[in-house]
Amino acid sequence: MGLFGKLFGGGAATVETVRKAIKEKRFADASRLAEEINIESLSESARAEVDQLRITAGDELARLNLGEALGLKNCGKEVQAEEYFQLALEKVCSASLKLEIELAQDASVSFKADEPQSAAQSGCSSCSSGTLVEIDDYVAPEDVDLQMELILTSYPEALASRYLAKGKLFQEGFLLAQSGQDEDALKLWGQEDPDDQDDLYYFELGALLGRVGELDKARRMLETALSMNSGMLLAVESLIPIMIAQNDFKGAEKKTARAP
Repeated sequence: MGLFGKLFGGGAATVETVRKAIKEKRFADASRLAEEINIESLSESARAEVDQLRITAGDELARLNLGEALGLKNCGKEVQAEEYFQLALEKVCSASLKLEIELAQDASVSFKADEPQSAAQSGCSSCSSGTLVEIDDYVAPEDVDLQMELILTSYPEALASRYLAKGKLFQEGFLLAQSGQDEDALKLWGQEDPDDQDDLYYFELGALLGRVGELDKARRMLETALSMNSGMLLAVESLIPIMIAQNDFKGAEKKTARAP
């Protein structure tokens, strides 16, 4: 299979491809593949499995969007948070999770109506004039753990545990990046102790730089992450689109072929 087939999951959708996508935590792919399967050609048991896989994928996508919504709400970005709440409700399949999302959404609306916050109270000092950025300027320490756990629900367990074991400064930068506050995330990560600049640090930094269009810097950071951890699939997945954007198609093809 060529580069673009590997990147975008070419080939006919089957029960096995959906199972694989779920196992690899590629929930968006799993949801799409489940919709593409020719249900009429399946046995009754296979249809039931596909339906269950579809529900799993939808709920996991909903949880991801719920985590984003809560993070944005905590930073006072109510409009953006509402968009993620709506996305979560569009993706959710199970009734219990839908209720959880609706309750969180209602709490957000009530909070906005009854307890308006100033920029200082909201915990997101995007207009801070200081050179150094303090973690407490953003999110209360007890909220960092909760938000991290919510966002990491879709990550493989081993990887999620590494993120949870990182220092608060890195975690706060991670939460800021997840909520779109890239400039503030960069400020925090710029203060990271050199001893803590591991593969996760360089991956997240590279991914952020890629999002804001700093492709050369992003590529250097992601390649550094891979030099520390050659099996880091997330870094490979982030690096390949950057290489393609830089017209390095041969390099991207090689990187895809060597992906773990």
